[in-house]
Amino acid sequence: MTYKNEIKGYFALGAMYGLPVGIFLGLVNQSIASGILAAIFGGLLFGFFMFLFNRPAEKKFSKMRAELEKEKTIICDGTANIAKTVGWMFLTETELLFYPHKMNASSQKIAFPLSDIKSVTVQNGRLFIATDVETPIMAVVCRPDAWKMHIEAAIAKTVQK
Repeated sequence: MTYKNEIKGYFALGAMYGLPVGIFLGLVNQSIASGILAAIFGGLLFGFFMFLFNRPAEKKFSKMRAELEKEKTIICDGTANIAKTVGWMFLTETELLFYPHKMNASSQKIAFPLSDIKSVTVQNGRLFIATDVETPIMAVVCRPDAWKMHIEAAIAKTVQK
């Protein structure tokens, strides 16, 4: 199961950008109409450009997914943001893997063996993964509740083995 941003996510992103820009331009120009137009067009353009920006990364990680599937069984994958590092996260039967985009300051793969994960919680739309080694890792992912369910099920399967 691949969890990636859907069109409504890009519209929401555009709205989060367009609304403050529209308010600002409306106040500067002292015109409600120009503020509304700036919010609509600016938000739509921003959402569209973010969609175009993410497409190559999604294609790259789909190739990586195909390579990884030759070695491991992938339960789910999708875009993720861990510690302000954007990339792609894979959940396999044995570990949780995070591959950052090349544009980040850190380009090192992060692997969390499922046996090291002690708990998974969702708070305010974010996924928190607690391990023995570190403080809880916060991951911003699409559909965090589904990720939590898959991680807990994979941990339960490893415990049974």
